[in-house]
Amino acid sequence: MVNNCRNHPNPYIIGSVIDDPDKFFGRESLFQFIEDNLRQRVKVILLHGQRRIGKSSILAQIPKKVATDQFFFVNSDLHSSIHKPLSLLIHELAQDICEHLVDDFDLEQDYITPPSEQELDKDPTIFFEQFLPKVYWVLKSKNLVVLLDEFDVLTNPKSRSEYRFFPYLADLIKRHHQLFMIAVMGRNLDDLPTLLQVFGSPPYQEIGFLDEFSARRLITKPAQGVVTYEINAINEIYKLSAGHPYFTQVLCSTLFSRARENQNRRIYSADVELIVKQAIEKAEAGLAWLWDGLPIPEQVVFSAVAEAQKIAISQHQTVPEHPLSFLKRYGVIQTKSLYEAAKRLQRYGFVDDTERRVKVRLVQHWLVQYHPLRQEILALQTLDQDRTNPIYQLATARYQQGQIQKALVLYEEVLQMNPNHFRALLALAHGYLQVKNFSKAVEVYTRVYKVKPVQSKEWFLRSLLNYGDQLIDQQAFTKAKRPFQQVLDIEPDHQLARQKLEHIKAKIAAISNQPITPVHTPPNRTGLDMGKLAAAVAIISLVGVGFYNVSTPCPTSAQKVFGITCIAKSSHTNTSQSISRGERSLFPRIDNKTKIDLATEAFGNQNYSEAANLFNQAWQANPNDPELLIYYNNARARQRGFDPFTIAVVVPIDESESGAKEILRGVAQAQHQFNNSDGLNGRWLEIAIANDGNDPAKTKKIAQALVKDNSILGVIGHNSSDATKAALPVYDQGGLAIISSTSTSSDLNSFDDQNNVFFRTAPSNVVLARKLADYVKIKAGLDKVVIFYDSESVYSKGFKQDFKKDFEKLGGKVVREIELNNPKLNITKEVKNSLSKDQVKAAMLFPGVKSVITSMKISKANTNLNNRVQQGLKLFGGDTLYDKTIWQERGKGVQGLTMAVPWFSEAPQAITFSTAARELWRGRVSWATATSFDATQAFIDALFKDADRKQVLDRLRNIHLFPSDTSGFPLQFTDQGERESEPVLVEVVEGQFKFVSE
Repeated sequence: MVNNCRNHPNPYIIGSVIDDPDKFFGRESLFQFIEDNLRQRVKVILLHGQRRIGKSSILAQIPKKVATDQFFFVNSDLHSSIHKPLSLLIHELAQDICEHLVDDFDLEQDYITPPSEQELDKDPTIFFEQFLPKVYWVLKSKNLVVLLDEFDVLTNPKSRSEYRFFPYLADLIKRHHQLFMIAVMGRNLDDLPTLLQVFGSPPYQEIGFLDEFSARRLITKPAQGVVTYEINAINEIYKLSAGHPYFTQVLCSTLFSRARENQNRRIYSADVELIVKQAIEKAEAGLAWLWDGLPIPEQVVFSAVAEAQKIAISQHQTVPEHPLSFLKRYGVIQTKSLYEAAKRLQRYGFVDDTERRVKVRLVQHWLVQYHPLRQEILALQTLDQDRTNPIYQLATARYQQGQIQKALVLYEEVLQMNPNHFRALLALAHGYLQVKNFSKAVEVYTRVYKVKPVQSKEWFLRSLLNYGDQLIDQQAFTKAKRPFQQVLDIEPDHQLARQKLEHIKAKIAAISNQPITPVHTPPNRTGLDMGKLAAAVAIISLVGVGFYNVSTPCPTSAQKVFGITCIAKSSHTNTSQSISRGERSLFPRIDNKTKIDLATEAFGNQNYSEAANLFNQAWQANPNDPELLIYYNNARARQRGFDPFTIAVVVPIDESESGAKEILRGVAQAQHQFNNSDGLNGRWLEIAIANDGNDPAKTKKIAQALVKDNSILGVIGHNSSDATKAALPVYDQGGLAIISSTSTSSDLNSFDDQNNVFFRTAPSNVVLARKLADYVKIKAGLDKVVIFYDSESVYSKGFKQDFKKDFEKLGGKVVREIELNNPKLNITKEVKNSLSKDQVKAAMLFPGVKSVITSMKISKANTNLNNRVQQGLKLFGGDTLYDKTIWQERGKGVQGLTMAVPWFSEAPQAITFSTAARELWRGRVSWATATSFDATQAFIDALFKDADRKQVLDRLRNIHLFPSDTSGFPLQFTDQGERESEPVLVEVVEGQFKFVSE
């Protein structure tokens, strides 16, 4: 029966320690962890968790829930001990022990007394030589467990006892068989290496959020019989609190008070929505405490996560923008401290594993309301003040004395030390405007306007107008359009800017002396004859998909249709038909074809608004298709009014549609992220897709076409090492930067070392082979191997040579080298001979792209031998074998194949990117997606206002991307264009790839 709740006290407890076991919910596994360790006589246990997570309440519950038959627990709080000397700390600990003994054993007050602070100051040994033996006599056979709250307070550099208390306590615990310690702290143990070292790396456990079952009990049990929560209300509370006990109590307390005031006996989801603001006000003290405990970089990143999350929710985006990328919109330059702040917030549990969502939605609401990002970023200029302030003050003095050029140099120096010193940034912009360096003024004001739009708007507009006039005077009319268009973006009704644009239009028309007619692009062509397409579909319907070998590559003269069968390429196919920005789809299609044809036709007719809408609809219907997302972003980029930045990506659609899409997913994800962040100075990114089919002859023609197109600033590609090798001389001659995300052959490099145009984001064969050789020889302990390789593949031959060199250097021996492309190859015989005649236990599979299927047959023969006769060969391979579809379809039963690959989604460093990619593409992504994302990010980082090929190439040589900007690993290039990174190892386990931890 439900009682009247009007006079019922609020049963929810906010901010106080919960002593009553009936009002404490969950944590069963934590208490079991503590009991198991105590019973195994583990002397020190450490617990850590964020503020307001319930640490003190857990300490209060330990004596009631853990091994009371063997242990006696004493609580001691250190939260106000930062300035206390060692003697006072020991005295207060002794005092706490005495009080607990007197209360629990009914002793007289003076039965046992603590040593005084003065006595301990003279002789600290009194505590363990005289006092503790008396305690043990009272306890008899029980052990003493000291529960220390706020233990990490004493790690503060201001603590008077930091360097004495911990060693003293550690020594005490070693000396006394009956003495144990459980310490609780509010900091992550990764930040306290000294403490862990002093206590000998004890077991530790994080105090995290409540599991959903416990959280639901905390919501419903305290008010049982008074009010009832509807299931949707419980779900909404859990969504807002994520199981954080403090915020769960806050929400429920607020709801209960409201229900009591309105005499409601049932609480609905609508009630939860109504009390969010009130709940935030009630939690203000706890929230302020949480906020005040964070350093400035963490505060700024935390606010950025909350703001980006709010935008993602309002725009129905599945993945919010990463906070460090989002901060760029506000003019914030990424620094090491901001990068580390994002990592710490994730490690402390404030944000999720992707670093893109505040875990507790109630906290996210509070951050948006009380700590708006535009306000919080201003605190960044206070960082490193000891170094920046003297220079800033000197710069300001020089400025006021009229020595503006000297002041500008000093302001630049301040920004070198702290790129987010916004007062220096604003002064720099004003200075450039005053000395009439309008180009630099616009550049700096563009960033200042993001930081302080209201304060800087008038000056920014003045800089743009002056810069535009300067360009008109120089007769750079096309370039002059941009600053005036930027003025209109800020003030659409700015009459002077409109007049200037009309003036420029008239000047350009006068120069050309002829009307400008739009370029007409032919309607969409697939390059596939419709008669042949119909015939292919008919064959599929008659024969059935199951009869076609989806993994078999087509001959050079043919292309695969719908991933099922090969047909001859159309004779009229030319290079222009193999490149598209959105004028045609380069993939054969059945599903969604009508909408895609309409989209490509609209794009070809320069109706970019309609094209963007149709491409978006097509992508929403097939969210795993990267080509559609790229064309959608291209159409959006062309709507902007500014010429987009353009880079090309070359993929092998004719040979491998799935492989091509893996590369395009990485490119599309980076482009989508960049364009959603409003690009750079209003210019967005456009991607031209080219299909070379991994055919060296076609590759050269594609490369020539891309070099000839001056709008293209760089190229991502090609897929195979053979294709890249064929194209590289063309890019060398044209001075066009190329970043390969998948070609790993060590033979790839520019002919001119001083003007290298070749870079790659995947490690070379040299690095991959070294990783594999180390693992095979040292970890697996194998001394002899055979190698299967493709003598016609640049990649395969190079990998074989690099592996052999490293393996033999370690003392291993390559017994035989077997050519996969030998038409007389007897696979079963070679496998048997390797085992019986050669007496080897391992085979290395290094196929080229076109000999992967033969490797599958070797694995199958090895598996059959393993099942029937004897133990088969242990298999190892290179990155060409990393194809999940092939192994699931063709390699069933293969266990333990171990490969060296550039990247893997389950590697710890890759989790953030792989989670975001999985949400965008609705499935797992491969290493080719990750390295292609990185290649695109490298080009994006090299872009700048009015970028040209030479400048992009120069900037690529000096880029340095943090892991938050990439798929999880830092990115910078050596002088030879190689990426400084370490490959990872993966193993095939029941058709799935698993990370090999070393």
